[in-house]
Amino acid sequence: MLVSSSIREIEKIICKDLGRGIQSAAGHLTAGSLEAAVRSIAEHEAPSIAIITGFFIASGDPPAAETDGPPGAAHMAAAFVAAGIPCRIVTDTPCEGALRASMSAIGIEATVPLDVVALKEAQNNLTIGQTEALWYEQKISHVISIERCGPSKSGKPKSARGINLSDWTAPLEKLFTAGDWKQIAIGDGGNEIGMGALPADLIAESVVKGEEISCAISCDHLILAGVSNWGGWAMVSALALVLPNKSAALLSKLNVETDNQVLKELVDNGPSIDGIKGVQAYSVDNFDQSVHNKLLNEVLSLVV
Repeated sequence: MLVSSSIREIEKIICKDLGRGIQSAAGHLTAGSLEAAVRSIAEHEAPSIAIITGFFIASGDPPAAETDGPPGAAHMAAAFVAAGIPCRIVTDTPCEGALRASMSAIGIEATVPLDVVALKEAQNNLTIGQTEALWYEQKISHVISIERCGPSKSGKPKSARGINLSDWTAPLEKLFTAGDWKQIAIGDGGNEIGMGALPADLIAESVVKGEEISCAISCDHLILAGVSNWGGWAMVSALALVLPNKSAALLSKLNVETDNQVLKELVDNGPSIDGIKGVQAYSVDNFDQSVHNKLLNEVLSLVV
């Protein structure tokens, strides 16, 4: 019971409404999803995880992947491999630099495969089919999507402003739904893979342009967060509570210092931009890193 109550507190901490509206409107619907998600991993006889992320902002200066998503993915991947759980990350060509920078900063570039899916077949990168084959070869049991734009009801991925992102977004949702792996999704705005688990009319009513942008792809477990990176921290922390014998390994790189290092490397060398500001900045979703540091420490206070 103590473990469950602590996980529920973590869920409450990360599900802060920062002005989007979806957290206040739907937080009660996703209560319990965090614990269900981590227990599905902990109780699997041989968990093997694939993480999907990368949200490219073509209108940014410079055009680049946003700072929300890759850090959360890197933290999860680092924790999984430290605990002996095989893991790989998948993104597409526009977001490749952001993932390589994040993975390098946290020290997993040599231990976690990065699958880069081409926007066009002519590009010298993996196709959806080739990536799916790799996943079956590794016997993926769980796929986690974090801050990855998915198709709206029109079939097109849409930004928060309603812009069609098809030209810069490979259909990685096809991997998310391709196998019989458990589907876990982390999102914060309504247009991310997995948000189809929520009633479409609720997103339409609570999010600006919600009816137009809401993602139609559902999932088994939806982690709703104020910022998607927070959901990545929550997954690691909750799993550490459920697997106390692996807690030290899981939490070994989940700290403020490492997160700051990942963000700096991501912005400088990804390059990457704040998705709301639209420029290179050491911030995520328009919030200074001090805000994220404070929240990470709140989460960690429940597990260490």
